[in-house]
Amino acid sequence: MDYKDIFDVGTVLVVEDDVLAAETLIDKLAVLGYQDTMLATDLLQADQIINSQKIDLALLDVKLAKGARTIELGRALSALGIRVVFMSGFNRIDMARATQGFEFIEKPISLSRLKATLQRAVIREPFVVSQPNHI
Repeated sequence: MDYKDIFDVGTVLVVEDDVLAAETLIDKLAVLGYQDTMLATDLLQADQIINSQKIDLALLDVKLAKGARTIELGRALSALGIRVVFMSGFNRIDMARATQGFEFIEKPISLSRLKATLQRAVIREPFVVSQPNHI
């Protein structure tokens, strides 16, 4: 099946500390037509990419090395209008709860689940966490 040109969203940021998993994911993204991908293996690299590139879609591994988490990064990106998909190989229920309101995909990621998740992420408005009103 040829998925080329199904998605036209621009640059995709992948934040994943497992380089092999990241390369596999980037290969799957290429099959789906995403040719412009950027990889960050930690939050510092992610910040550098975000500050130097226009990002249209972000796939974020919830738990990175040394206890780093990408949930706040995802919320900040979404507030900027960037579509966000969280991914994790850990307990699906806990991770889905932590990323409530955002698209979530469980690892290992199959091509068909990736396609379906990205379709949902691309067609919906970016999720913005509402801030409480202060008087």
